[in-house]
Amino acid sequence: MSNLLFNNWLLLGGLLAVAIPVIIHLLLKRRPQRLRFSTLRFFKDQDESAKKRRRLRNLLLLSLRMLLVALLVLAFARPYLMGSANASGKAPRRYVVGVVDRSASMRAADHWQRTIDFLREQLKDLTENDRVALVACGDTTDVLSEWVPPGKIKPVLDELKPGLGGAQLAAGLTEAAGLVASREGSEPATVLLVSDLQSHSCGGLKNVVFSPETELRIEAISERELDNVSITELKPSGPGTFAVGFQNWSGKSSRTIRFDLVADGGKPVNSIVLLPAGVKTNVVLSPGNLAPGWHQLEIHAQSNDALDLDDDRYLAVNVPQPLVVWCVEAGHPAKEFEQETFFLRSALSPTDDQTPYYLAETVSTSEVFGRLQKESPALILLSGLHVVPPELPAALQRFTEQGGGLILFVGESVRADRYNIDWHGLLPANLGRVAGDLEVPEEFWHLSPDQTDDRLFTVFRGSENGDIAQPFFKRRFELIPGEGANVLAIFGDGKPFVIAKERGRGRVVLVNTSADTGWNDWPKRRTFVPWVHSLAGFATGQTPWLDGGAGRAREWGTPLVFEAGNSLAGQTVTVRDPAGEISKVTVDNTGGAKVSPTRLGVYSLLDESGKVREQIAMNLPVAESALDFLSPAEIQSSIKRVQMAGQAGAIAALMNVGQKELWRIILGTGLVLLLAESLLANRTWA
Repeated sequence: MSNLLFNNWLLLGGLLAVAIPVIIHLLLKRRPQRLRFSTLRFFKDQDESAKKRRRLRNLLLLSLRMLLVALLVLAFARPYLMGSANASGKAPRRYVVGVVDRSASMRAADHWQRTIDFLREQLKDLTENDRVALVACGDTTDVLSEWVPPGKIKPVLDELKPGLGGAQLAAGLTEAAGLVASREGSEPATVLLVSDLQSHSCGGLKNVVFSPETELRIEAISERELDNVSITELKPSGPGTFAVGFQNWSGKSSRTIRFDLVADGGKPVNSIVLLPAGVKTNVVLSPGNLAPGWHQLEIHAQSNDALDLDDDRYLAVNVPQPLVVWCVEAGHPAKEFEQETFFLRSALSPTDDQTPYYLAETVSTSEVFGRLQKESPALILLSGLHVVPPELPAALQRFTEQGGGLILFVGESVRADRYNIDWHGLLPANLGRVAGDLEVPEEFWHLSPDQTDDRLFTVFRGSENGDIAQPFFKRRFELIPGEGANVLAIFGDGKPFVIAKERGRGRVVLVNTSADTGWNDWPKRRTFVPWVHSLAGFATGQTPWLDGGAGRAREWGTPLVFEAGNSLAGQTVTVRDPAGEISKVTVDNTGGAKVSPTRLGVYSLLDESGKVREQIAMNLPVAESALDFLSPAEIQSSIKRVQMAGQAGAIAALMNVGQKELWRIILGTGLVLLLAESLLANRTWA
C-alpha cells in the first residue's frame, strides 16, 4: 500500500481555480441566431451533425483545460507516494530529535513530570528501526544522546532532572539542526521541542536555520494562570540593614507573604509584606549585631505557590574590623550633644544592636598633632573652625598624603579669607561669600534628586533609604573648585555641595554645610545615616557595610570563583558547599579557585584550620520566576527555513526508501495535455 502525501498541502486550495475554465466556457458559449431563409429542408440534417461535433469538441476542450489547471496546482503542492515498505521490506525509518528545556522554571507546578510523561508517550509510537536523539537546554546545551534506537533513550529520560538556571532554546534547536544534518538516511526528520517557552529563554531564535523538509513540533508545557511570588533581592542597604525585594508575578491575585531573615542560622527576624497583583516592593530589615568576620544571611518566604525555589535567597557578607574615626572639635563642651560633630559621630558609631563598622571618638584640635605622631585613624572629620592651630594644616596634609581620609565641614564659625589662607593647598575649593538667610524658608535650598556620582549615591538608587531631596539647607558658601578637584554633589540650582580632591594616597572632601543643624536639618532625616556612611566610605576608599554585599552573591549560571591568591596557584584548596559537603579545588594561575556549584546557598573557602576565608552565595536567577511565555506559533515564525546545499540530492534519494515524488510526472502529463489542447482548439471542423 502507498499513501499519497503533499509537501505543500496548503496549496491544494488552488484547486478552486478549476472553476475558471468553466466560467469562461459559459461566458463564451455560442448563442443561436435567427436568419430568414426560403427553405431549411436541405440544411436540417447537416446542421444537427455539425452541432453535435461542436458540442463534443467544446466539452473536450473544457475538460482538458480544467485538467491542466488541476495538474498545475498539484505540481506546486509537490505530491509524493510514501510506500509502506522500502526496498529491503522494512518500514521507512523515522528520525526524531527531542529538545528538552531543563531550566529552573520547569520545576513549577507539575511541568517537569508532564514533560517526561509526554516524551515517554512519544517513544511508544516508535519502533526499534527508528532513531532518536536527545538535546537538553539548561545552564549549558548538551547533546545527551546522538542517534540511537528508542529503547536506549528511556534510561536517559529516567535520569534527567531540571536544573537551577536558565536555558537558551535557540542553542538547543541549533544542535538539533546539526543532528538532523548528520543522520545516515535521507528520511524526513522531526524536531520535538518541549518547553514552557519563557520569553527570556527564546532569544536568538532568528538565528536558528531549519531545512524546509524538517518538521518542528512544539509541546508548550506552560500555564498562563500560574500563581507565583518570589524574593528578587537580598542586599546591604545601609549600616546594619539589608533590603529584601519581593515581586508578585501573577496579574490577578494579591498575596500576603510571611518571611524570615536569618543570620548564621540564628533567631529569625519575622515580618509580613502585602503584594498586590503584578507589584514588586522591598522591605528593609536588620538582623542585629554582626561581629567582624564572614556571615551568611538567608531569607525564606512562605508563599505556597507554583515555584518553591524562588522563595529563598542568600547573601554572604564580610564585616571587617571597625575603622577608627576622629571627630575634631575646637573644644570639649560640657554636654556631648552640643558638640558640632555629635550627629556625625552618632551616625557612624552604632548602638549596641547594630554592626560596629566605625569606632568614632571626639578629639580636640589641640590633641590632633600629637596623636598623629603615634596613631593612624582611617578618617578625620573636621567641624567648621573659627581659629585653625598653626600646626594642624601641615599635620593633616601629611595624614592625607599617607592614605588617610579627611572631610571638612563649614559653618558660622568659618571665615572664608582665613580658611583659604590656612588650608591653602589642602582645600579642594576656595571659599567665597556666604549666601542664604536663616530666617527665610522660601529661599532654602535642597539637593538635586538627579545626582550622578555613584560613589556617594549608590545607596539611594533604590527607594528603601529615602529621598535625598527632602533635607533643606539654610546657608552655604559660594565655592570655586580648585585645580584637579571634582564636584561630587550639587544643590538643586547646580551649585557645588560636595567637592573632593586626591591628595597623595588619600582624599580631601569639602562639604558645603555645617556638621550640625545650624545650616541644615539633615540629621533629622532618615537619609542622614546612610549618607554619612557613604561619605565616609568615599573618603577612606572603604565601604564596610557594603563590603562583599552585591559582590558576594551570584545568580546560577554565572561563574563562582574564590580569590585564593597567586601564592596558592597550582595548589588545591578546600571548599564547603551549602549542604556541608567538602571538596578540593585547584587554584589557577591567576589565583582563582573556580567551583562548579551543585545547589543553591552559600559556598565557603576554608583555610588549613577549617576557618572561613571567603564566602559566596549562589541564588536562583530572578528571570526564572517570570510568567511571560511565548506561543508555539511565535516560535515557529521566528525560525528560518533554508534549503541546504546537497539537499536536492537527498530528496532524489528518497525514491530508494519508499518515497516517490510525482511532480515531474504531473508536469510531463500537463505538457502533453497542453499540446493536445492546442491541436484541438485550432482544428477546423467540417
